[in-house]
Amino acid sequence: MSDFKVGDRVFIFDENRRIYDKNSPDWPSPVYREHFRLVTITGETKMSWLVGQHRPVKYSKRTCTGLYTAEQVEEKCWVKNHRHNIANAVHSVPFEKLKQIAEIVGYKP
Repeated sequence: MSDFKVGDRVFIFDENRRIYDKNSPDWPSPVYREHFRLVTITGETKMSWLVGQHRPVKYSKRTCTGLYTAEQVEEKCWVKNHRHNIANAVHSVPFEKLKQIAEIVGYKP
C-alpha cells in the first residue's frame, strides 16, 4: 500500500506532454522532466487511486505504478540524464575496477 491519500499532489508521466528547450543550441528536443505532470488524487476505490475529475484514471493502490512523488521524479530524471554516461565510462575502466563494478551490480560471468 502507498502513503498517498485523497487530495495529495503527485506526478504522472505523460509522454504526450512535450515542452521543448528553447535555449538549446541544437535542434530542440523535449525536456524529459517536463513529461511529468502534477496532478491531484481526487478520489479512491477499494483498490485504486483516482486522478482527474470528469474521466478519472485509476492507479493501483497496491503498486502505485504511474504515480510519482517529487523525490521519485528527481531520481528518474537523474537516472535518465546520467545512466548512459556511466555506462560509457565503464568501457574504459581497468580490470580490477570492472570486477568491482560486476560485484556491485551482481553480475556473474
